Amino acid sequence: MTNNIDPEQLNKVYTLYRQCLEALGINCTLGCDAPEEEQHTKSGEQFFAEGDLKRIVGESPVIFDVGANEGRYAGMISTIFPQGKLYSFEPHPKSYDRLSKRVVDGNFFQIAVGAENKRCTLYERVDHPDGSEMASVHEKVITEFHGVESVKIDVEMKTIDTIMKEQNIDCVDFLKIDVEGHELAVIEGATEAIKQGKIKVIQYEFNHPNIESKAFMRDFRDQLKGYNFYRMLEQGALPIHDHPIFQEIFGYQNIIAIKEDLDI
Repeated sequence: MTNNIDPEQLNKVYTLYRQCLEALGINCTLGCDAPEEEQHTKSGEQFFAEGDLKRIVGESPVIFDVGANEGRYAGMISTIFPQGKLYSFEPHPKSYDRLSKRVVDGNFFQIAVGAENKRCTLYERVDHPDGSEMASVHEKVITEFHGVESVKIDVEMKTIDTIMKEQNIDCVDFLKIDVEGHELAVIEGATEAIKQGKIKVIQYEFNHPNIESKAFMRDFRDQLKGYNFYRMLEQGALPIHDHPIFQEIFGYQNIIAIKEDLDI
């Protein structure tokens, strides 16, 4: 998508873009831009988990980590909630292998999570044969946004509603989703649980892969009626107004949706 743009010119445009986002109160320096040991700090994930999340869900929550990759987030969240019950989901076989070998007390599932129960195709970068954090069920996330060829991996997909029934889980206190543009479909697969008030707090990525999946913030609000929305910052959370100017921004960000009766 950007192959014909001069890298120096692109860097100047990107710098200006980030400055504009920061002027709106948006911290777009997420973990992907920071050294590995600082990723969850820079993204605000650790600050949120240790503060507002712990106040809302207590010391022993049920946590779903959808798109767990090799388990860095699982390691962080299990440290903050050692009494919690963690369920991690990762469809890529090699990423899952690393996830399952982490010294983390949890339940690991080699499946994708989405709006249906079916077999599906996961697309990965051809130059990352051992797995990356960019794998997606949307091929153009790889071929257009990252500008490389893709390889196909056949994987199983299940809905959260199905998983909760199979695992006899009555309530998910915290649902974290990082699936490269597939976030809305994951939430659509939890329709019954959401309708019954069984998912308290949801964290999901909202950035450029959502352009490919054609998922707008308005769509998330439609699926999550009765939730308040916040943009995660490095040391806090910014309320998101229900208006296109303030919410339809496909920059690097994590969004927090909290049931109104549990709000921060």
